[in-house]
This record gives sequence, C-alpha cells and structure tokens, in this order.
Amino acid sequence: MSEQESIFKNNEQKTGTDTNEYLTLYPANWLYNAGLVGLVNIVNVNNIEINKYSLKMSTDLFENFAEKYFNYFFEKYNNTLVFDKLIQKQDYFQKIINNNYKDFDRKNLNKTIKMIKAKLKRNSYLSGYVIIDDNYEISKKIKAIKKIKKDDKPEDIKEKIKKLNELINYLKKENVKHILKAKDTIYSIINHYWGNISFLHQQKSKKNMYSLYEKEFIEPVIDYIDKSSKDGKYDCFMCDNKMQTKKETHNLAWLNNIGADANKKSSHFWDFNSDALICPLCKFVFSCIPAGFNSLNRRGIFINDNNDLRKLIKENKFSLTHENGEVKRISDLEQEGYYKIIEQLKQNEISKARLELENIQIIKYNGDNEQRAYSFNTISPRLLKIIQQNVKLFKTLVGKSVLIDEQNQNYINLYHRVINNLLEHKNNFRLIHNLLGLQIDKDYNRNISFEINIIIKINNNFLGGIMEETKVDNKKLYVLWQKGKELKNGYAERDAENKLGGISYRLLNALRVKNQSKFMDTVLDSYMYLNKEIPKLFIEGLENKTKFQTMGYSFLLGLQGEQYNNENKNKGE
Repeated sequence: MSEQESIFKNNEQKTGTDTNEYLTLYPANWLYNAGLVGLVNIVNVNNIEINKYSLKMSTDLFENFAEKYFNYFFEKYNNTLVFDKLIQKQDYFQKIINNNYKDFDRKNLNKTIKMIKAKLKRNSYLSGYVIIDDNYEISKKIKAIKKIKKDDKPEDIKEKIKKLNELINYLKKENVKHILKAKDTIYSIINHYWGNISFLHQQKSKKNMYSLYEKEFIEPVIDYIDKSSKDGKYDCFMCDNKMQTKKETHNLAWLNNIGADANKKSSHFWDFNSDALICPLCKFVFSCIPAGFNSLNRRGIFINDNNDLRKLIKENKFSLTHENGEVKRISDLEQEGYYKIIEQLKQNEISKARLELENIQIIKYNGDNEQRAYSFNTISPRLLKIIQQNVKLFKTLVGKSVLIDEQNQNYINLYHRVINNLLEHKNNFRLIHNLLGLQIDKDYNRNISFEINIIIKINNNFLGGIMEETKVDNKKLYVLWQKGKELKNGYAERDAENKLGGISYRLLNALRVKNQSKFMDTVLDSYMYLNKEIPKLFIEGLENKTKFQTMGYSFLLGLQGEQYNNENKNKGE
C-alpha cells in the first residue's frame, strides 16, 4: 500500500478502529518507519500482528503506554545510562569493605566521590528530585558525602563508605529510580530526536514525565479515534486521514532537524499556509522514533528497508553490548547493520526484477552536527551485490585498526573506512595510498601488508562491479605481487636494498597522480639495474588508468617483501 493510503483499517469507514478495536498501520518514509519500529519495540513484537506490508495492534496497548515507553529504554540501555553507572559503584565500595578499608586507591575513591556528587547535582536530576517530592532529603544525603583525607582513620573511612552506600540505596528505591532513570533517558536519547513539547518543554521539566507523555500523545489519539470520520476540513499529509478541527492538527516543528514551525516560518510554505499537518495518531508514531533508532554517545543508526515490515523490524534489532558486557561503539553497530542486510539477502531468494528495484537506506544520526544531524547512505542493488560477493573479505577487516599518527595515538577503523567509502560511491585508492605510505616508512614498525592486500581486492571488485573493464583478475594481482617480491629479492642479492625506499616512493607518487609514464620509467630503470625483463602484465594495464592503479599497488605491495602468515593467507584466499 502506498504512503498516501490510509493507515487506518476498517471494513466500513475510517474510524481508526475495526469492530475488534484494532488499528492497522502501514510503512511509509524512513522517519515514519523508524517510529513504527520503535512502537513495535515498546509494546513487544509478540503483542502485535505483523505481516509484510502492515502491522495490526489492539487499542488496548495504549493503556499505561508511558510506562511501557520508558521501560523499553530502561531495558535496552541498561548499564549505559548514568543512573546505572552510579548504582554500579556500590560494587567498588563493597571491595573496600571486604578489604577492611585498607590498601585502596585514595585518589581513585575521591575521584569516584567527586563524580557521584557532580552527576547527582545535574539540572536534570535536580528537577527530578522535585518530581519525587524529596528535594531536601536528597540534598542532605549529597552534602553528607565527604572526600577521603590522608589522615582519615579506618573508622572515618568506614563512616564515609557507609554514607555513600546509603546514598546509592536511596537511589535504588523504586520511586526514585522510576524518575531519575527516566531523566537520563530523556536527556541522553529522546531529546536527540524530538523536543520542545511534553516533558521536553522547558517549562515542564519539574513535572511528571509519565503523565506529560500520556497527555501529549496518548489522550489525543484515543479522543481522535473515538470521533474520527471520513469528513473533515484538514488532511493528514502522512496518512491522508481527516481531521475535523484545528486542535487535532499538528506540525513537525517538534521533530529535531526535520520540520519548520509554520507559526514562525510561514514563508516556507506555499501561499504562507502550511499543509504539512499530521493527525494525533501519526504524531504518536513519531514520538516512538527514539525507540526505532539504536543510539550510543549522541550517535544513532536506523536501517530503512521498505520492502518488508518484518525484515525492517528484524534488521534494526541490535544488542548494545558485547558478550563480555563491554558497551559497543556506534561503528560496531554499523558493521552489524551491513551484516544483517547481507544475511537477509542470503536467506531470501530475490528475483532479478526485485533486486533491480530495491534500495536500502542506512540513516545515521550525529548529535554533534547541528547543521546536518541526519546522513543517508543508500545501498543500491549493485552495491548490495558487491558487498555480498565480498563478505568474506570484509569480515577479515572487522576489528582491524591502523595507527596513522603515533604521537596523537590516532587510529582508523579499516572496515568502517572501506565500507563508508563504498557507500559514498568512492573508491579506496586514497586509503590504499596512505597505508602503503606507512608501510614504506622505515619508522613505522607495524606490518599491515595483509590488510592492504584485502583492501586492494575489495576495491578491485568494487570498481569491476561498476565498470567491468576496470577490473583486474585476482590471479594477475597475485602474479604482480610476486613480481614485486622477486624484484626486492633481486636487490637484496646485490646488497642494494637501500635503494628500494626511493624506488617505492617514486612508484607511490606516480600511482597517486595516475602517471603511467613515470611509473613505467621507474619500473624499467629498476629491472635494467638487475638485467631482467619487466613483467608483460603492465602492458595490459596501460589501456586503462584505473586498472593500472590497481595493478601498480599490488606490485608495490609485493616490493615491500612482506610474507603473509598461514592464517592470514588462508583468510585472504
């Protein structure tokens, strides 16, 4: 069903419910789809009937929805929120107690105390204490926490640890946790995607967020469903349903980096009148967007596969921690996202016709980029095919990082850099050039020849997938690598390895600017020095500069003379 068709399903009329009080919702654009996935996550997939093109939910699920809304975030982001990190400090205190308050790191303990007090004095928590109606009590407990001094006796430390534990136990009380953990959720996740209304309105920060959510998003939906009809003065631009009064309409200004406020910027609309109005139900779905994205450290990711709602929900299920409990990075989630897409392709036989039409979007949110918070990578059918064909090569790069600046300890994640270049339809020649530059550098004491070789192969397959005439047979690349290694051995036999550094840099610079003549002159001089014939394969590469670059980099990699170990060689094969 198209985006313009009604998201209500009813045999008789658009009332928003059928005889069994069910709503049927349909996928639309990426933003709405993120809301749908979030909605499913919040109410649990087992409570919703989902098929390929729609989901069907009972209106009973609106009951206590605010509780379900926040509980989803509590479970999803468990151990990543500030509140959870504060509670975990109790384990650290227990170790000190078990050791009879001896032989502990005083500086580290004071650092922990300082952190706890600072976090508990944040504005978000201060407004939370007002909601709990216990502002005075918590203020007393925080003030009672003192630093550990050098001359403190064991009984002094015991008393201070006791007060710290009392403070943590206070935080663990259900009514306190209920509010403070919600505050963390609001200001570390939800406010990245929407704001300025409900509990994110600046004048409502000291009011109960659960009741504010219900009033803003749930009550209007229930009221709207009860009285909606086919007739109405206003149309929802998302679902095409009718709204009878202006009060029922809503704009998108509250969605961050998405909508313009028609009241403040009417010139953005035709004839100064906004037609970008949504109904209460669509507004409710949009409120679930934060639960549709997977978010870490002001970053978020959402995979928009509009072809199958079931697949859409499955592709966006991520665990935020590794098996050892360590919190993942957003780049880890991106890597998993690409794998999910590839695995889905493997499991579902896709006809050529569908493959030609299908495009999958990777939407990334960056909270540090105020001008362009959302970025989009569209994985075209052609690129999907290239990724799928090279999945084994890509897997060898997972977790591989290269130190490119030792002084500042600056690393690059090779998998992330390679896949991002491909998604942006860029080749990886610049990356290969930079890595080979490091490999040639005498001061660089790491061997990254295996990683460079993998990237050359992936890049070669990518270029061949776009323009077949630019691809070099992988067997020929291996032959060129061997020829480079043989040239290095020839110089070693003549005790002339010191000349290879200058030769390598000249070859590298020639490849960077695609100067075939300069490259071949250097190769010719090198082989003449050894009285050997240059590889005839280079003549084949002269017909295409892109092809020649690939061949040149493989030869240059061999010239470094690094031998793969058996494990890496098997992976490369």
